[in-house]
Amino acid sequence: MKRGWPVLVTTLAACSPSVSGEVRDATTNRPIAGAVVAVASSGWGVRDGGLVWDKESSHQAHSGPNGEFRIAGTDGGHRLAVRAAGFPALQTALCSRSPMTVYVGGPFDGGDFGKLLSLGAGADKGRTGWRFSGGGSRVAEADAEMVVLRTPAVGDAVAAFRAPFGMAFRAGTGNPPQAPRSGFATDRTLDLLGDCGWLFVRTRNAGTVPVRIGSFGLDEPPEGGRWLMLTYAAPPRR
Repeated sequence: MKRGWPVLVTTLAACSPSVSGEVRDATTNRPIAGAVVAVASSGWGVRDGGLVWDKESSHQAHSGPNGEFRIAGTDGGHRLAVRAAGFPALQTALCSRSPMTVYVGGPFDGGDFGKLLSLGAGADKGRTGWRFSGGGSRVAEADAEMVVLRTPAVGDAVAAFRAPFGMAFRAGTGNPPQAPRSGFATDRTLDLLGDCGWLFVRTRNAGTVPVRIGSFGLDEPPEGGRWLMLTYAAPPRR
């Protein structure tokens, strides 16, 4: 039976009167001045004399000398766009909280950001993890490079993970930056909405892989089990 996504949660800057943060180079971590940062949002509008949900609005600002920006009057938003000289244009999601760091360029620019991973427990209560090496696949926990110890409960978005080779979190949105050099641990607990960024997971032979934090899905198939659905980035082919 085909498995669906009965629960899907994404990051929004809901009901926020402003969006703020800084733009940085994902390769060097240097701030980028003069970037155009825009937030697009939807709302109620009028069509043929009736009220419809199709009003699109956009607010923008330029980043300052230290890469900082602040966009007022957004009243929430759902898309963030950045245009910076010397970098490809970026379309990404907003973090749920400001201030946020928005990375452009970097080692994963042009890579596959939508590779899906799923990990959890099946109908028999047996835990299954994920192995990134070899293209990525669900495997037995003993062979996994990433395992979920706790899936989000009703009313929260908290999950606990284990990675036998270590993992470290780095906050931000946009393109994944360089992997951190320190702060790696085998166990980590994160709020999958509040902790906007990437969980960098070390693997056997595929390097360090950034897993996107800031949105998630839950799959609860009729035959039983509960699977946490996340996305990760594969390096671009050069």
